[in-house]
Amino acid sequence: MAPILSEIRAAGALTLEQVANALNALGIPSARGRRWYPMQVTRIEKRLASMG
Repeated sequence: MAPILSEIRAAGALTLEQVANALNALGIPSARGRRWYPMQVTRIEKRLASMG
């Protein structure tokens, strides 16, 4: 997931909503198999940051 988020951010997504929209547009399901929302992006980015 980290490489995908990095790619989306590098493409110009600045807000959490833009990242969520990009994930949805790419057809990448969330952990529960549904669409992405900004709060989910926050959680995954925090989790990835804590992993180093």
